[in-house]
Amino acid sequence: MLQYGHAVAQVKLRMTDGINVPQITRIMVMGAKGSGKSTFIQSVSDIEVTPLILSLPDAIEMEYGQIVVSDDLRVQLVTPQTNAVPFDAVNGIWNNTTRDSGYMGHIIVVDSTDPDHYPATRMLIETCQIQSRAPYVVAATHSDKIPGQLDRNALRKALSVPRGISIIPCNATDAESSENVLMQLMYEIIDLQIQEERASIQ
Repeated sequence: MLQYGHAVAQVKLRMTDGINVPQITRIMVMGAKGSGKSTFIQSVSDIEVTPLILSLPDAIEMEYGQIVVSDDLRVQLVTPQTNAVPFDAVNGIWNNTTRDSGYMGHIIVVDSTDPDHYPATRMLIETCQIQSRAPYVVAATHSDKIPGQLDRNALRKALSVPRGISIIPCNATDAESSENVLMQLMYEIIDLQIQEERASIQ
């Protein structure tokens, strides 16, 4: 079991406040080829990352990992194998990875040092905004290679990331850095469920 320290304690505390978080939470990890999706999952998964077939109109090859956050919560991370997925199939993936189908959030991974990744990432963000009701965050990989600090405002503008969506620097090869991205998304998933629970009783 990975030890997330204070962050896990906070998530578990918030889970006990009458909020229904599924015991198994699925997260979809998306991004352009070479952005660091598979590396991100491998760095935090408690099991060996394994192939998975997502049944759409056409079968899509995916990769799958799992994290034991606590005795009460397991997180499944799924990402398409980029070489096997034509980019025009992305809409089909979004349509089948919504909250209604058990996917509670999304991580969009972008190589922050490679502007060639930006157009594809913008399309993913736009599609996520339109088709998914689930929270998402943007993980800016390779930001450790940038002299000084990542300019999040410039990256937000370049990727057309809406205000309120977290952009998080991430070294996908480092478990602690990847865990930080995941925990931020978990907080946002729980925040959304708190809002929905409160709205349902008003």
